[in-house]
Amino acid sequence: MINNYVNINKEIEILNNRKEDINFELNNINEILKFKINTRDKISQHLKELVGIENKLYYQIIVLGKNVTAAVDYVSFQCDKDVSTIWKSYYPNVKKKIKELNSLAQF
Repeated sequence: MINNYVNINKEIEILNNRKEDINFELNNINEILKFKINTRDKISQHLKELVGIENKLYYQIIVLGKNVTAAVDYVSFQCDKDVSTIWKSYYPNVKKKIKELNSLAQF
């Protein structure tokens, strides 16, 4: 059975609206995907740049998601270094990398 002219126009309008909504959502998904890929690539780059204790500290904070204090405690125990040494000598460079990573989130 064929719908009448008015119903067909309403259906076309609804379909066009759905199409616009889908395109809008697709653009949002593409932006989020691009951001996530950039973030992942930046983390990989940082892991390659940092060596030794700084790498371990960054890994604990960014990859595993530990809070900074817990990460410093863990790495100091793991590397047999004093906690204050980790804070003073290694954390400042890691902090720069974390700030660089956070600057990506300004989208």
